[in-house]
Amino acid sequence: MKEYSSTIQRKELASVNQEMALVSEMANRSLHKPVLSSDGEGSSDYDDLVQKYEALHKRHDELEAEIAERDRRRGMLKAYFKELSQQENLITEFDESLFSFMIDHATVYPDKHIVFTFKDGRTA
Repeated sequence: MKEYSSTIQRKELASVNQEMALVSEMANRSLHKPVLSSDGEGSSDYDDLVQKYEALHKRHDELEAEIAERDRRRGMLKAYFKELSQQENLITEFDESLFSFMIDHATVYPDKHIVFTFKDGRTA
């Protein structure tokens, strides 16, 4: 499912990139074609296009960050599964190396209980 989600995000990113290029071109053209408003003052679509471009750029940055985070997590999970596949026997005792591949972080609460967050996002 993660690869599917990442594919959707990559397609959206490509679409946003195309739209950004189009809006940028439209903004450049609008600089050279002022339109008179009903009160006789000059105006153009430039400001609206700049706002649209900025919104698209913000979405572009969000998508890139989401994709990078998914890629980072995917890499961590691949390393985790590689480490697991190299285990020759059933794990019967604590293995510090394996533990470090499985656990992303631990949260210690004031009432002294600990919650472990695994690299796949699950908690225990």
